[in-house]
Amino acid sequence: MGGESRRANARLGYITAPVGQGKLVWIKAGSDAYSVRLGAELLAALRERRRDIRLVLTYEQEYPDILQTALRGVDKMGFGFGPCDQTRVVKRVLSRLQPLGVIHIERSPGQNLAAALAENNTKSVVFPPQIEQDCAVDDVPVDMRTLWVETQLEPTLGGLIRQDSQAALFWWHGREKTSVRALLQLWRDSDIGASSYLFVSGKNYEDITEGTDIFSAAVPVYRLSLWERQPLPPGAAIVVDDARWRAAVAVAADGIHLQAGDPLDVWQCLASGTPCSRSGTFVLPKSAETGIKLQEFENAVDVIESWQNLATQPFEARQQGDRLRRQFWSARRSAAAALEVLLQQVYDW
Repeated sequence: MGGESRRANARLGYITAPVGQGKLVWIKAGSDAYSVRLGAELLAALRERRRDIRLVLTYEQEYPDILQTALRGVDKMGFGFGPCDQTRVVKRVLSRLQPLGVIHIERSPGQNLAAALAENNTKSVVFPPQIEQDCAVDDVPVDMRTLWVETQLEPTLGGLIRQDSQAALFWWHGREKTSVRALLQLWRDSDIGASSYLFVSGKNYEDITEGTDIFSAAVPVYRLSLWERQPLPPGAAIVVDDARWRAAVAVAADGIHLQAGDPLDVWQCLASGTPCSRSGTFVLPKSAETGIKLQEFENAVDVIESWQNLATQPFEARQQGDRLRRQFWSARRSAAAALEVLLQQVYDW
C-alpha cells in the first residue's frame, strides 16, 4: 500500500472498463517483461483484427517503455495493474469488466478466477499454447519472441568497421569483465587475434570508454555507442554496450559464442545465419531446448579454435549458419501459426 494506490486498488479489483460500446476482451499478463510485452503486442494485434471490441490489459509489474512502444496509437483500450485471486476480488473484477473472454498470458488462471469464469460461461484461453500441447513445427515449441526478431538487416556494420579488408568479425556474449579479460588475453596470442575483430558484450560494461585499454595492454578496446562510423584497426575489441546494436552485430559476425543471454538474444543469433556456439554452463531458454542444437565449448581456448576453423572453412561455416537459420524460421512459423489461431478464436467469440 505504501504510496502505490493505483496498484493497491487494482489488486482489490477496482478496475474500470474503457468507455464506449462493444464487447470486452481481457488480456491478463504476468510480472516479467516478456509476459507484459506479449500481452501488449497481442492487444495491438487484436485491435487490427477487430475494431468492434474494447480491450483491457492487466499485469503484475509495469514496464512503461514496453507499453508506450507497443500501444502507441491504439484506441478503445485500457491497461494497468491487475487483481489478486481472492473470491470477492474476482467477482468484483468480472462485474466491472463483464468480459466476453479472457486471455491468460503464459500461465493458467488462479483457482478462484478459473471457477468464476466457468460459472459465468466466460471464454478463457491460455496463450501461447503450452509446450505439452500440439503446438510445434518440426519439434520446435512456440516462442512469440521469434516474431520480434529483426530479420531484414544487412551486414553493413561489418563493412563499415573493416572497410575494404576481408578480416573476420567474431562476437562473444559473456557475463562479466573477468571472463572477457581472459578471453582477450587468449585472443591476443591466437593466430587470428591480430587480423580479426572481436565484439564483446555482457554485464558491467557501462564504464568502458573508447580507446581505454582495461583488458589487455596489446588489445585496443572501443565502445560501440561512441564509435564515429570510422574503420577500426584489425585486432580491435569492440564493446557492444547497447542492446540495440546486437541484431546488427549478429548479422555482421562470422561466428558467435553465447556464454549468457536472454531468449531474444538467442533467437536473434539463430536468425542471423551465423555459426553459433554456447558455453556448457549456459542453459538455453526452455522454448529453444527442443530442436536447437548448438556446439558447446567449455573454455575460451576451444571457442577461439572453433573460430579459427570457421575462418578457414567458409563452406562448413555457411552450412552451420544455414541450419540454425532454418531452425529459427521453423520456430517463427510455429509462433505465427499459434497467433493466427488465437486471433481467429477471438474473432469467433
